[in-house]
Amino acid sequence: MLGGRPARQPGASQRTFEEAAVRIHLRHAAQLPGEGGEQRRAHALAPRFGGAGLARGMDIRSLGSGNIGATNVLRTGNKGAALATLLLDGGKGALAVLIAGWLLAEDAAQLAGLAAFLGHLFPVWLGFRGGKGVATYLGVLLGLYWPVAAAFAAAWLLVAWLTRYSSLAALVACALTPMLLPVFGQWQAMELFILLTLLV
Repeated sequence: MLGGRPARQPGASQRTFEEAAVRIHLRHAAQLPGEGGEQRRAHALAPRFGGAGLARGMDIRSLGSGNIGATNVLRTGNKGAALATLLLDGGKGALAVLIAGWLLAEDAAQLAGLAAFLGHLFPVWLGFRGGKGVATYLGVLLGLYWPVAAAFAAAWLLVAWLTRYSSLAALVACALTPMLLPVFGQWQAMELFILLTLLV
């Protein structure tokens, strides 16, 4: 308390600035026509629905690894928020792919998936400091070709169970994904996931 007035919460002005920034970015994206507009909307919306949106009242980037993913949200002790973050981060990747594929074509679906993934890693409204992208990676994979997404999940669970390291499990599952896609004839998707794997 200073002079009988409650102290201002730290970071409040920055959060206000971030909220304004994302509103401007979304408004600009919504005005962009055609396929490029869909990809820009996927990029702009990606970080909005996830750990940064759920961790109200704190800057999740000040904890643990400093990113906005589910594992870091779990460090707050809120398992419900961590699970919701996992589902939202995966869901936004899957939805970006499914909507673009339905409205446009498969090539557009892959570009929308890439945009959602990059939007999670490098969000404009968080100063380009986002999450690791593993859940969004899985969501994009699920939307494009679910059998390989199932293999990804199985690999992650096995390595996590054996080693107790979720980060190692994610790296192994991501590394296996580009190798599995050609087995199912998904050569174009393989190229996309080589890029995504290098960015995780």
